[in-house]
Amino acid sequence: MNTTHADNLGRVAEDLAIVKLSTRFENCIVSHVVNNQLHDVEIRKKDELLTKGICRIQVKSTNSKQRDGASEYYGLSIHHGVGGTASYKQGDVDFFLFFVFPEAKYYVVPAHVVGDRNRVKLYFGLSKPKRSGSAICEKYLEAWDLIGDFLGLSKIEGESTDNTLTRYM
Repeated sequence: MNTTHADNLGRVAEDLAIVKLSTRFENCIVSHVVNNQLHDVEIRKKDELLTKGICRIQVKSTNSKQRDGASEYYGLSIHHGVGGTASYKQGDVDFFLFFVFPEAKYYVVPAHVVGDRNRVKLYFGLSKPKRSGSAICEKYLEAWDLIGDFLGLSKIEGESTDNTLTRYM
């Protein structure tokens, strides 16, 4: 099997995501999806039917800083398919998990926020840009409660349930 360094980092990010989701959502089943180009991980409540209530998650990762003028950021490509050129369409996935290796942080981003973009910039640990339009993901840093809301879980251990979705609108 011919794999690149980026492929290996992607697999590590997927494995870390499965561990994080499994410990964060103890009453759910977390599965690694094999040979699917649209999502890597599925999570559902243990009491749900196999075909109901599944949250489809695509994991993407980065380990390199880039520069745009005076701003530094972690750049992340978001595409799939043979040659990695196809954009995700509405309904392909429910969430993206963007993992920044040097910071060991996840962004939990609803798919509709990403839209049809094929790149995002992540600024954790770096100064934010003057143009806020390029920092669309920052409010989703470690926003695991969004997945809980999607699954209809009333509460994630240790967190408040007071309108978590409205914090991200």
